[in-house]
Amino acid sequence: MIKIDENGMTIDSLADILDELTALYRSIYGQDINLNQDSPDGQRLGIEAKARADLQEAALMIYNSFDPDKAHGDALRRIAKLAGIAQKSGSRSMWELKITTDRPLTIPEGWTVESSSNVWRTVTPYPLTGPGAFVVSFFSQEFGNVPGAAGAQIDIISPILGVVDVIAVQPAVPGAAGEKETDFRRRRWQSVQKPSHSTIGGLTAKLLDLPGVTDAIVYENPFPVTQGGLPPHSIRVVIEGGDRADIAKTIAIEKTAGALTVGAEVGTFIEQIQRPGGNGTIDMIHEMHFDRPTITPLWVFCLADRKTHDDPVDITAITEAIEAVTFKIGADVEASQLYQYGHATGTNFVLSNMQVSSDEGATWTQRGLKPARGAKFVIAAVLVSEVV
Repeated sequence: MIKIDENGMTIDSLADILDELTALYRSIYGQDINLNQDSPDGQRLGIEAKARADLQEAALMIYNSFDPDKAHGDALRRIAKLAGIAQKSGSRSMWELKITTDRPLTIPEGWTVESSSNVWRTVTPYPLTGPGAFVVSFFSQEFGNVPGAAGAQIDIISPILGVVDVIAVQPAVPGAAGEKETDFRRRRWQSVQKPSHSTIGGLTAKLLDLPGVTDAIVYENPFPVTQGGLPPHSIRVVIEGGDRADIAKTIAIEKTAGALTVGAEVGTFIEQIQRPGGNGTIDMIHEMHFDRPTITPLWVFCLADRKTHDDPVDITAITEAIEAVTFKIGADVEASQLYQYGHATGTNFVLSNMQVSSDEGATWTQRGLKPARGAKFVIAAVLVSEVV
């Protein structure tokens, strides 16, 4: 029987339904009725019980679809609209290129460059105070993982007077095929902090919602002394992906007044304030510092024991499955958590002795590793040794 109370909805298990129907059948037709599974009445009993269980499960699924922490698929996307967010579709790769100018100028929205037959363009205007060198965010014309290597040849498609050179000093951040439901659910949960003002939670939620952003974390030191590597009364934003102009604007608007921003990257947000009487505007220039995540290569080793001597293990499938695992900024890695990805590729083997290393295999551990602040683990190599 379906029950709804302060704890939510509960339904019967298939075994409970079978027991209830069995008792009812015996009360109607007598205790000697044959309800074995191979009898006509027993088969009918099983069909009715399964139909009731399916209906109860459908009712529970509908009930849970009204809870954003339990909803799935279209139901989750519909209810997330109430929080003002939508599941992100595939994203474009982002490449931060260094532009050298010999005069002040503005890089217009849609300005394009080309590298290895791939077209990259800006998505917002960039006022550059030149002469000097400035970092500008470019996004690939195509969605998904578009490669861009440090030191690659950059060709300017639409020349601008004053632009001397465009250099790739770092690799591109690959785009994504689309936001996973688990990541969307986490972002929806974080979005409830959006209405807050001058809090790290609110700033993080709004940074995560920016186009092209795949991950972000904000460190804070609210104390009048240096702590955690941060100077007094400061914040450090570490963000992966996203246009630096959007990032700078969000930090400037959402951070606590007077808080110092820390980081090796700089984005500029120009706030225009209307003068009294409509006599022009005042440009308030905000230079916001932030960081991109530091990549920490991770090496993985494990043994694959055959269950049957003459049944070989697909080492390539295990390796590729573990290599595909991704980690968030600042997230620890536990060696044991990697077993599930390898075991998902087959049933004719057992993995053991899973170890991880962050120093190219000089030292290994079967336990966990912690990244530095602002760093994220990226699997560099997986070594699987088959035991025959």
